[in-house]
Amino acid sequence: MTSLGRSPWRRRSLLKGLGVLAIAAGGGLLRPLAGLAANFPLPRRAFEREDPDAAMEEALGTTEVLEGHVTLTAPDKAQDGAVVPLTLESDLEDVARFHVFVDKNPRPYIARIHLLGSPRPKAELRIKMDETSAVHGVAETGDGELYRGTKRIEVTISGCRD
Repeated sequence: MTSLGRSPWRRRSLLKGLGVLAIAAGGGLLRPLAGLAANFPLPRRAFEREDPDAAMEEALGTTEVLEGHVTLTAPDKAQDGAVVPLTLESDLEDVARFHVFVDKNPRPYIARIHLLGSPRPKAELRIKMDETSAVHGVAETGDGELYRGTKRIEVTISGCRD
């Protein structure tokens, strides 16, 4: 008598499911997922800029961003700049993307997050910081409006140097 945890029927069902998934992937049925990335091209030049204003201009098309509607939650002091937790939230309902900029990083533009129809725009991530700096979270609406929340985070140990 076999227990439920070691049932050969569960194992067979799992293997059959994996086989169907492999056939679907091999047959091209999962390719529409790969095409999803084409709808969100990255602004590569923005990620390469070393000047914060140039990075923002390249990523957003402007440096004029309204204050408000974005809450940036992070520790006041980060012991290790290699892993700084950050949460972005907005009270706007039509946020299409969040952008993150760190003024004193070697590359200030560090993240772009697409929100696919989220009723409560929120993103949680871990970022690297070189030194104590202002961190800007920018919400971009579907209409192209830009709103910013800013927080100064003190960094004890750099997370950007080798």
